[in-house]
Amino acid sequence: MDAIDSTDNCKGCRASVKVDEEQMSRMLSKIKAEDSVSDKLYAQRLEACRQCASLSYESTCMHCGCLVAFRAKFKDKSCPHPNQAVREQWESTIMEGELVRARRKTNFMEEAI
Repeated sequence: MDAIDSTDNCKGCRASVKVDEEQMSRMLSKIKAEDSVSDKLYAQRLEACRQCASLSYESTCMHCGCLVAFRAKFKDKSCPHPNQAVREQWESTIMEGELVRARRKTNFMEEAI
């Protein structure tokens, strides 16, 4: 078995984990407006992720494996960090109305499971 020679490769499949701007833009354009947060909130969430020590490859959350640019765009998503103080950094950026909608949807989904 060959040694993995790049820190930009997934440990399990050896594929590149880097996502370029074009790929990310294409994925983000598929999200419906009614499922998205405002541009301002999106930028605030991304900044919180950029400041987090659990960000890997400048794009990936080490706690859930998601692309933070994608996760931050959805109204019903929250920070997966196990530390409440870190989650509050992400969640404190949420405007009151968006926070209420996100929590209601999340609570409903958790009750359904």
